[in-house]
Amino acid sequence: MTDKKIIRIFSVAIFAVLLLALLLPMGESSRIVASGTYCDNNTVSAQKTQYFIHKQTTNIIFDDSDFDEGGIFFNNGFGWNPIATGGTSFRGNFDGNNYFIQGLTVNINESPTEESSYGLFGNISSATVKNLKMKETTILVNNNHYIYAGCISGSAYKSIIDNCSAEGVITAKNSNESCALYAGGIVGQAVSSTVTNVESTVNINSEGNDRIGGICGHISSGSVLNATNRG
Repeated sequence: MTDKKIIRIFSVAIFAVLLLALLLPMGESSRIVASGTYCDNNTVSAQKTQYFIHKQTTNIIFDDSDFDEGGIFFNNGFGWNPIATGGTSFRGNFDGNNYFIQGLTVNINESPTEESSYGLFGNISSATVKNLKMKETTILVNNNHYIYAGCISGSAYKSIIDNCSAEGVITAKNSNESCALYAGGIVGQAVSSTVTNVESTVNINSEGNDRIGGICGHISSGSVLNATNRG
């Protein structure tokens, strides 16, 4: 095995451990720090909002074997399991530190019982994601419920996405006309959020009751500034 291959496997494994730690429920007796800084938001007096500030420290490169059977991200054939999807949201700060994540793959061909979001993050809320590059991203989604898909995040609420770029392919199909499909190169749907200094070269293919955009599939009560789309 080459040194390059060993380094790639090590980096992906560390990334998996880190993201698992980010998703673990945080209680007063279980404060876990994984290559980041644990913080309390002391402006919330009744119940503190606990979150991570994390800086990516290296490029992360996935290859096809990571998502094949036996691979670390096979996930029953569905590929990458987005950070915080369904009824959960990522609340914190993620700084890509101008490194990239390459080859992330999502492959969903089922009908979930609730709306679902797909990307590196599923849902972000009161969060900041910045200085991140997504390369060769593949998101394939085919179901008949609400779909939110974007390379950075499927959906964003009261959040900031700044200085990020994405390249790849999003293919989303929804045969249920009563359920909307939101797909964007950066984020599927952004509500009360700010998306700034971003670039997308994502090709988006969709079928259904869709809201599609090169940067955001749909934005409400927010803004997109200094954005370039070449998809």
